[in-house]
Amino acid sequence: MKKQCQKMNILELVNNSIQLSVRVEVRLTEPSQGRNQLQESVPEMYSKFKNVVMPHTGSGIIKDIYTNESSSESQVEVCTAMHVVFNDEEAKNTKCSLYFDGEGYRTVILTGTNESGSNINSDWCKFLCKVDSQKIDEIKENFKKFETELGNKKRKKMNRKRKVILISHPHGGYKYISIGDQIIEKDGIRYDTPSCKGCSGGYIIPVGYIDKGTYVHSGSSYENGKRKYGYASGLIPVVKHGQ
Repeated sequence: MKKQCQKMNILELVNNSIQLSVRVEVRLTEPSQGRNQLQESVPEMYSKFKNVVMPHTGSGIIKDIYTNESSSESQVEVCTAMHVVFNDEEAKNTKCSLYFDGEGYRTVILTGTNESGSNINSDWCKFLCKVDSQKIDEIKENFKKFETELGNKKRKKMNRKRKVILISHPHGGYKYISIGDQIIEKDGIRYDTPSCKGCSGGYIIPVGYIDKGTYVHSGSSYENGKRKYGYASGLIPVVKHGQ
C-alpha cells in the first residue's frame, strides 16, 4: 500500500486523511422516527435507509472546524453517509472515535450535537461534534496539513490515475485503508476497492478526481449474491464555518 501511494504521489494526502478519519457509532437502540416514516415501498437504493439494526457503526471524516466566538468552544463537522447517520435525532446520539487505529493508540471521543446538512438522494450527511478543548489544537493542525496537501493535489491534475482509496472502519473495528481500481461509469464514482459493513461513510480518495470535491463510501451493488462494485455518495458541499 505504501509503495503504491508513493508511486501515485499521494502518500502525504493519505497520511493526513488518516488523522481526520473517524469511527462513527449511532447509539440509539431503535431506528429514529425519520427512518420509520419512509414509505413502505421505496426504490431499491433507499432500502438501506430502512433496513438497519440499531445501534450500528460506520465511518466518517472531519471536514471542517467551527469555533463559537462568544463562548470560544470548538466543534468539528463530520461527513458520513446518510444511511449511517440519518437525521438530527441520530446525530445527537452519535459518538465518533478519532485515532481509533489499534491497541495502544490514544482515541479521542467526539460527541454528536446536531445535523448540519444532508441529502437522501446522494446519501450524505454532515453533523457537528463537541471536542475536548485540550485536543482541538492538535485537530486544527492536522486539518491544516490536510487542506494544504489537498490543495497541492488539486493543482497537479492527476487525471490519468484510476485508483480509488477508501479509509474506513470495517465492522466497527480499527481503521483500515484499502485500494482498488475505478470502474469508469458516467453516473458517479464506482470502484472495485474492497469494502464491507462499517465502511459506509468512509472517506473516498478518487485519485485523479480529487478536485471534484468530497465523497464518502455509500455502498455496494450485487448481482446473484456477488459484489459487482462499490460506489460513492454524491458530491458533499463543505461550507466553511470559519476557524
